Amino acid sequence: MPLIQKFADASAGSVGLRWSFNVSANRLWDTMIDRQALPLWLGTHVAGSLDVGSTVKIEHAEDYICESRIEQVEPGSALLMSWKFPEESASKVSLTLQPSNIGVELALSHSKLSVDVSNYLAGWQTHLMYLEAVLLGAPRSMGHFWDLYREVFES
Repeated sequence: MPLIQKFADASAGSVGLRWSFNVSANRLWDTMIDRQALPLWLGTHVAGSLDVGSTVKIEHAEDYICESRIEQVEPGSALLMSWKFPEESASKVSLTLQPSNIGVELALSHSKLSVDVSNYLAGWQTHLMYLEAVLLGAPRSMGHFWDLYREVFES
């Protein structure tokens, strides 16, 4: 697992992860946003586009939809969006890709969280493990997501 760094700051309501992938920035970007790959690592795209101002809806579980308003898109390098599940207040997610000596580094930051940051930290780490598996050509079963999440959360 190429996790470089992770942090959670409960008082600031933020979490962050830095992850190294042995692929190009364009391949990582394309996989992250591909509608066929999304269900393999994040959730099912049900509405919206990656255009600034658009609202994207991703179904993470049956009838459990996250709405994100796209604020910034720089293909192959950055995505900034709001993040809102029905029972939570809106927060912010930033994904930044930087070339590294072995491929690309993804910096994920999730701020303005109104819920337990440790849950989000474990959730994002689990999602990135699933994304990594997709990039390696060996997608994990989403049926095991919560088992892996619990392992990550407890470690």
